[in-house]
Amino acid sequence: MNPAQWQKVEELLRSAWQRPAAGREEWLSRQEEDGEVLEEVLSLLAADALESARVEQALGAGLALVEEGGATAGGTVFPNPPEGYRILARIGFGGTSAVYRAEDRQGRVVALKLLRPELADGFVGHRFEAERRTLERLESPRIARLLDAGTTSDGLPFVVTEYVDGLPLDAYCRERPLNTVLELFQEVCRGVHHAHRNLIIHRDLKAANILVEGSGQVKVLDFGLAAVVGDGPEGSVEPTVTAQRMLTPSCASPEQLRGDPLTTATDIYSLGVLLYQLCTGRHPQEAWRTSPGELARAILEEEPPAPSVALTASDRPPSQGPSRRIPKDLDAIVLKALAKEP
Repeated sequence: MNPAQWQKVEELLRSAWQRPAAGREEWLSRQEEDGEVLEEVLSLLAADALESARVEQALGAGLALVEEGGATAGGTVFPNPPEGYRILARIGFGGTSAVYRAEDRQGRVVALKLLRPELADGFVGHRFEAERRTLERLESPRIARLLDAGTTSDGLPFVVTEYVDGLPLDAYCRERPLNTVLELFQEVCRGVHHAHRNLIIHRDLKAANILVEGSGQVKVLDFGLAAVVGDGPEGSVEPTVTAQRMLTPSCASPEQLRGDPLTTATDIYSLGVLLYQLCTGRHPQEAWRTSPGELARAILEEEPPAPSVALTASDRPPSQGPSRRIPKDLDAIVLKALAKEP
């Protein structure tokens, strides 16, 4: 998110904290903010139920945009980088970590992800280490490659991956014809398939976690919630409470919302949501515009309209530019991916 969005997150979160917990979802549903901001607020409120003091500290660090010590660039103070790296700019941040464009000893531009100091211990710190182990198992041109990992001199866990200079998948596809969109989506599927062949479930597939370079190369990012298949019954993943609360509600599968053991079918559902959005410019469940609770109910209980129907019935033009006709075969593929039972 950008600084303006993060400021709105801070304002909404602090207002929500002043209200009874039982009424927070309803209050948030009445706020006219974009989905990303509301999802971030919901995620932080959920995390707060487990680690309220740590989340509060993370918010302060994120809003100040200044951390003591470290190098500066353009008047902004950065944290101390790992040895051998120089931070160039902040390119992303959230409640648990910050991502920087950095330079290594060879002058190569990389993406440096640093965990927030107050979250180094506990569940979030363990997830950071799990992300490193996950990326070590993956070697695909469609997945951002792990270059380095470790701990800074200040004791902060870090992960270094290749730097991807590109646009989020939905933004890249916005003005492109359907056949190009489908070709790019196939590349995403190949990247996810590589992860599945290595027994990895991503668990947070969405357009913001998939970038497209100027050359058209797709890169799947952010395996921070990924899990190894096989820990649960019949090769499934047993979800933890905290991991469930860190997921993106609008991309979550029915089994994630129910707290059921997860398989690779969880990613298939998220891919179905993504393809639906790329084809129509709409979420398969319009309830995402009301409240997180209503969205969860719709995902669990309501069948979405076929993409072709949603595109025809829309009372507003889709976000994509060129007019599109969605064939029935594509309708069937998307709806199969969005099935309630994996």
